Amino acid sequence: MTGTAAPRAGAQNAPRSPSLASARELAERVAAKPVVSYLAIIALQLHVMWKVWVYRDTTFGDTSAYYLDATLWIHHLQDDIVWSPLYTDTLGTIAAIIHPVWTAMMVHRILIVFGAVIVVLAVARRFLPASVALLVAAWWAIVPANFSVTYEVHLSDVIAFGAALVVVGRNPSRARLGACFGILLGAALLLRNELIISVLVLLVGIVLYELRSVDRPPLRRYLRSYGLPLLAVAVAFSFAYERSVLQGSSAAAAFDAKQTLNFCQVYAFNFQQRHPSAFTGNPFTQCEPLIQHTFGESTPTLVDATFANPRAVGAFVGYNLALLPLGMQVSMFGATSGSVTPGFESYPMDAWYPTLLSAIWIAVLLAGVLCLRREREYWRGTWLRGRGWLVLVLGGLAMTALIVAATERPRPEYIYGLTLACMIGTGVAVTAIARRAGLSSNRLGWISGLLALALIIAWPAYYSQTTRPLHDALVRLAPVERQLQRPGSVLITDAYNGEICAYTALDPWHMCSSPAWATVFAELASGHSAAAVLRAQGATVIYADVNVADALASVLAAPQKAGWRVTAHGGSGANSWSVLVRS
Repeated sequence: MTGTAAPRAGAQNAPRSPSLASARELAERVAAKPVVSYLAIIALQLHVMWKVWVYRDTTFGDTSAYYLDATLWIHHLQDDIVWSPLYTDTLGTIAAIIHPVWTAMMVHRILIVFGAVIVVLAVARRFLPASVALLVAAWWAIVPANFSVTYEVHLSDVIAFGAALVVVGRNPSRARLGACFGILLGAALLLRNELIISVLVLLVGIVLYELRSVDRPPLRRYLRSYGLPLLAVAVAFSFAYERSVLQGSSAAAAFDAKQTLNFCQVYAFNFQQRHPSAFTGNPFTQCEPLIQHTFGESTPTLVDATFANPRAVGAFVGYNLALLPLGMQVSMFGATSGSVTPGFESYPMDAWYPTLLSAIWIAVLLAGVLCLRREREYWRGTWLRGRGWLVLVLGGLAMTALIVAATERPRPEYIYGLTLACMIGTGVAVTAIARRAGLSSNRLGWISGLLALALIIAWPAYYSQTTRPLHDALVRLAPVERQLQRPGSVLITDAYNGEICAYTALDPWHMCSSPAWATVFAELASGHSAAAVLRAQGATVIYADVNVADALASVLAAPQKAGWRVTAHGGSGANSWSVLVRS
């Protein structure tokens, strides 16, 4: 006689131990909680940036100029309407609270990075299931272009336009549309002017929506929904303009100079990459002769240059667009397979893995599109109906990034809108694939939670031990900061001259000047004595590292005899340094 085997005695009544399924259900419930997602993304970003405050140097270049504008806010409650007053006023507020300056600059960098990743997660949650949104935000958090930025002001854009996306949300009311429009307009006027393109895209969408709408509310509702945000922007802009050190024709001239200088530099850099032997100068400081030769004037705007020599501008734009795939690789994968930088900085280049990751990304997008087509009624109806405005605003941001990439450079810091759109689009593709595969949102939450935990534990920290010359210079010069703030003070050093004078300034009228070390060294090499050269330069403070010490050896050997006093010194050998002030 055949049949099924009888169960063992007592098996049906045996107590059940905690199973993998119950543990998975618990993990799914935990992963679905918003607070868990936000804490996880903060933990991941902190892990990736660990010890940035120890290893990262104080930001050089443009950020020091923005800090100099921030001193206007610190001491006079003034700003410069032309140069991102929203950013400089915020930076000034941080620097007024936190001392010393190098700590304030690091705190402001960390706040912007964490603010951006939190906003990215919030935006992703508006488009995607919470589990997929966490993966998109984690992707953002580990890419160096999104946290190890050259200049922090560019990343602050993400907080601004991300806030607009969060506000508009799903199924927005007129009030939310008005608030989104106000945030974008305010950011375009007070932070990054190129966002005006996104503002125009949204404005066209709102006008068409209102013209086609069958709902005709009273006039006061229109005024409340759209008028109040515009009034808030007008008040904020009026306040910034009233407090600006530049107004009227001087502000207009400074704005024009900003645009012409930007075109001069980006065109020269682009031209030098295309014709390295035809232009060997510094594209940032020696671009005017090239511009004069190419366009017939030394300070044209992009529009002027286009009319003067459309072929040259066409080659400029075409080359930028050819570099766009490389810029997107850096933005999304942290390196490029090309041998030319898409920005101004050096990135990991000629790498093999961006090509592989790009192929995988394209395959995921194609698979997602196929899944979208098979469930087009859901995606066109249920999904898009609640997110149409989100798609419009994000599309406007991507369009802005594309225009900036074509007319400036596809630098990762310039194309954050396009980067975010591509990451969100990848999240939509993954969601569509998961739906076709029958994966529930709870199951996805469990998987994404484990992946996020794995990244927090296993992903390597980005920063490591390195030199911090600008930070060290500021620390060592801190005791003589008051001397550097005296009008007419002159600092002699061999590097970061402008940055040191900006970061030690009381305000733009109380700061040092500093001749280029090449100029000082040329005078020394021509046979003039060190003491005579220092007198001719009007030097009042010397920050002498090993290079300066070698050139000024006669003065440093007997400083008092030469009229100088050593206020601080340290290090040894190639790391030796000293600070001297004129007696």
